[in-house]
Amino acid sequence: MRFPSAPRDRPSVLSTPAGSAEDVLAYMVHTLGYWPDGSLVVASAAGGCLGPCLRLDLPDGARSPGAWAAELPGVLGSLAAWAPGERVTAFFAAFAGDPGLLTGTVAGTVRLSEGDRCEAARAEEGPPPAGSPPTPSPSVPDGRALLGLVCAARAALHAGLEPADLWLVDRERGRWGWLRVPDPREGGGPVRPGGTIDAILASPVGAAMTAEGNALRERSTAVRDDPRLGGPFRAAELLGAAEAARLISAIRTGMEPTPGGRARPGVAARAAGPSRDPAGGLPAEGGLPADDRGLLRFTEAVRHLEAVLRAFGEEGDHRGRPGRSPAQLLEAASLARAAPLLGDDVGLGAALLCAVGGPALAERHLVAVLGRGSAPAEEPGERVLRGLGEEPPADFRWAGLRLVLTLLGEAMGEPAASLAAVGNAHVSWFLGLSSQAQLYLRLVRDRRAASALAVLRARMAQRPLPRWLSQRGRP
Repeated sequence: MRFPSAPRDRPSVLSTPAGSAEDVLAYMVHTLGYWPDGSLVVASAAGGCLGPCLRLDLPDGARSPGAWAAELPGVLGSLAAWAPGERVTAFFAAFAGDPGLLTGTVAGTVRLSEGDRCEAARAEEGPPPAGSPPTPSPSVPDGRALLGLVCAARAALHAGLEPADLWLVDRERGRWGWLRVPDPREGGGPVRPGGTIDAILASPVGAAMTAEGNALRERSTAVRDDPRLGGPFRAAELLGAAEAARLISAIRTGMEPTPGGRARPGVAARAAGPSRDPAGGLPAEGGLPADDRGLLRFTEAVRHLEAVLRAFGEEGDHRGRPGRSPAQLLEAASLARAAPLLGDDVGLGAALLCAVGGPALAERHLVAVLGRGSAPAEEPGERVLRGLGEEPPADFRWAGLRLVLTLLGEAMGEPAASLAAVGNAHVSWFLGLSSQAQLYLRLVRDRRAASALAVLRARMAQRPLPRWLSQRGRP
């Protein structure tokens, strides 16, 4: 059974001093859980502490370097908000594994053009010493790494960060080196040898993070089995085949029947304007117009979802004592009554908000969306969905929502299965697991989930790191 274990009080890895470049590089790879070949990784630091990391694909032939570089200031801005009022430093590493990049026979000559565009060139330093291996011809991957580092350092200044070291990591040859930030008056600067991959692996920071569960693994395994929350998994992988089959069958039995006899979730009819109580709070059943059944159905579904999530939090299993299994915490009747939340993207948003802030936040958002057609940008629920929330939810609520979405998606079929995949991708993004989120987005099959898919991709592009993760002192 792969269900996530209860949150534990862990000693902070930041109590282990990071006194060398190898320590910071070890922090990068252990935070991710794998060697990020072909990636640019940025680690933030403020007040003597290492903070959040970001990983980006290095520019490739699919996009122009200018377009890639133009997005960097906005992406790096998430890190600048980590320590308000303090100077935030950024360390950059290109994990490229480019043959010959750190041999000393080919130096990277990098220059910044006028404006914001970055350019990279290659320069020969003369014949290699006798007995050295043949020097490879300059190649596109070498330029990718140089381009990524220099453009990121420049973008950091625009984002309010202070660039520190720029590193090139060549795992294939077992070494890493420094790229000096060039002075336009002096021309380019060579890659300076730094150390070995073995020294990174031997870092005490890496050892401390391994002890806390952040061991290095194969990339796809590390993404799926992240210690914060794993996925994508089928319900049978999470609960066992027998328990998953029992719950899925019970959910289908408990769903609202249609006149033709097939089970279906209730889908909200967008109301012209639901009535509210005089204090401006939530709609009450007695105050709803007769034809406004959609809002009532959604609010009831939110309350059933809350009952399921609360069971996870109240169970002794989440306090380190023996308790019931995850399957025993799930009431099939409540799951079936929560099914309307996978009727469309409005319900999906309410499910996410219920996990983040409880039913009141979700229900107020429903009133705003169903009453006006869309929620204002500053509406509290809309801000949370855009990654601008301030307070993280408890870990058990994320775990519970992931399991609920997985079960409902399998029980209901399309388009609910695709909406469940978008919802689980949203959960991964909220936790800072963007690579895992992309795995979930690949599971989207039904065109009726296209709107929710496009919205989440736009949110992830605008804010790669949700605000509550990018603030100092957050877990």
